[in-house]
Amino acid sequence: MKVKLSDIFVKKSNQSVYTRNQLLTLKIKKKFIQRLSLHLDIPYMEGSTVESNLCYAENIHTRLEYRSTLSKRDIIAYVGATLEQESFDINTEEITFS
Repeated sequence: MKVKLSDIFVKKSNQSVYTRNQLLTLKIKKKFIQRLSLHLDIPYMEGSTVESNLCYAENIHTRLEYRSTLSKRDIIAYVGATLEQESFDINTEEITFS
């Protein structure tokens, strides 16, 4: 699933170019969360996953497609790990979710 960054994040006013850190602090659109949840066939869970959980399906280092729930933290971690450059035009850059 290929998605524009503007379909994932809520932009701040008229700004279109963001650094990686700025981008990862933006709010995530609810419509995108629903779309990703359907694509991966896993439910979205508000809040973050517990890091000390012994179940590997909930471990933050487990790939999204092997998780049993999806959180905002998971989305941010995936986007942060996938984007390679340091600045992004939110209107043109895309990211692919497997």
